Amino acid sequence: MTLGEWLNHMIVEGEAPESEIEVPDPAIIPHPRADAPARLEAVHHPADEVGKVTDAIERLTSRIEAAEQRSTLAITGIDQSVRGALSRLEGAEREQVSVAARFEGAVDEIRTEQARALERLRRIEAESTGPRSAEALRALEGSVGKLASQTYDTEARSREAIAALEAKVAALEAGAQAPDTAALADEVAARVLGRLEAAETQTNEAIRDLGYSFVKLDGRLRKVEGADNTAALQTLSHGLNARLEQVRQEMAESLRRASDGGFGRVEQKLSEMTAHVHAAEQRSAMAIERMGREMVNMADNLSRRVQTVEGRSAQAVEHVGGEVSRIAGLVEQRLAHTDGSSAQALERLGVEIARITERLSERIANSERRSAQAIDDVGEQVARVTERISQRQERTSTDLSERIRQSEERTARLLEEAREKIDASMTSATRRIADSVAAAPPAPAAPVRRAEPAGMDPFAPDPFPTRGQAIPEDAFAPPGVGYADIDQLVET
Repeated sequence: MTLGEWLNHMIVEGEAPESEIEVPDPAIIPHPRADAPARLEAVHHPADEVGKVTDAIERLTSRIEAAEQRSTLAITGIDQSVRGALSRLEGAEREQVSVAARFEGAVDEIRTEQARALERLRRIEAESTGPRSAEALRALEGSVGKLASQTYDTEARSREAIAALEAKVAALEAGAQAPDTAALADEVAARVLGRLEAAETQTNEAIRDLGYSFVKLDGRLRKVEGADNTAALQTLSHGLNARLEQVRQEMAESLRRASDGGFGRVEQKLSEMTAHVHAAEQRSAMAIERMGREMVNMADNLSRRVQTVEGRSAQAVEHVGGEVSRIAGLVEQRLAHTDGSSAQALERLGVEIARITERLSERIANSERRSAQAIDDVGEQVARVTERISQRQERTSTDLSERIRQSEERTARLLEEAREKIDASMTSATRRIADSVAAAPPAPAAPVRRAEPAGMDPFAPDPFPTRGQAIPEDAFAPPGVGYADIDQLVET
């Protein structure tokens, strides 16, 4: 039992009655124990209570430190979570930047392809006005004709196949065979696609052959157009010159013979020569006239061919212009569609980026709000714990001080009562002794013996032998002294 428990027990139950105090046997004289303390003092000192209070305060301090460590760990965890969220946001931003870079690269590629298409269109337009325009127009004229005929044939075959397919589908629908109809439709569609691919292949081959044929035709036309038409005239002039030279030689030979035969023969020869010259002139005139008619015919044929070629060239130019305009329209449509799809993709990307940014900002705000709320809650909890601990410490210290004060008061009161009892007992004992001394006769004086000093031999007999049972010592007995104790002290 500690001092505090004993004080509480005494305060609650009060002092025990005198009848319960054990009265030792006066015949038993206790001898002093060897292990008795040098001085009398309480087993438990109030300093022990102060030590317990100090231990309690230390435990509370350790608990406060543990709570602070837990709050520090919680704040550190919140900080790590916030840093992780920030790192994830940075990763998301890097991903957005990479996605934007990829889209920019795609846009640059589209722009490059667009520039290439425009450059090709410019080259096509430039070549349409160059020296190769006639060749291209002629090649396009024949290729377009063959392509048109093949396209018409392909369309006719496709229509026939589609009509047959529709008839088969109608028959299958009437027969309620949905799975076979689907299979047949797929088969017919595959056949139609195969025929279309074959037609496209044949068309491409025909266009290629047509290009080769146009190249050959252009070479022949160049040969015809580049040839000099004066070759025939030169041949005719050379023939006429040869004939005139032959006539001159014949005339010289006739003159030489005439000079040999006389003037009569000369006249005859002159007349023959005149007739022969006239015939030669007629033949020359006829040859020149025939040559003129041939030249006129050749000029007419050449003009007709030139007109035909010019007409065909004009038609080919118109057709090529239509095809070029159609191709340009298709290219523009595709470019517009590409630009529109790119714009839509960029717009969708912007919307997605904005939505993701809003979500991330909202999450960041929620995380910051939760972190701030958690920090505030932790701070409030720490403040409440600190306040409670301080209140408990103050209340404990107040209770301890109050209990110590009450214990001191109780101890002082008990000591005062014991002192008063001892004084009263001493007074009554003195009075009884005086009465007994006055009533007893005087005894003869006994010889006085001096006390021999106790030997220092450890094996000597005990000078204070034990004559009875030792009084049990209660360490928690109240510090009161009874009348029996006083009588025993007086007798000894």
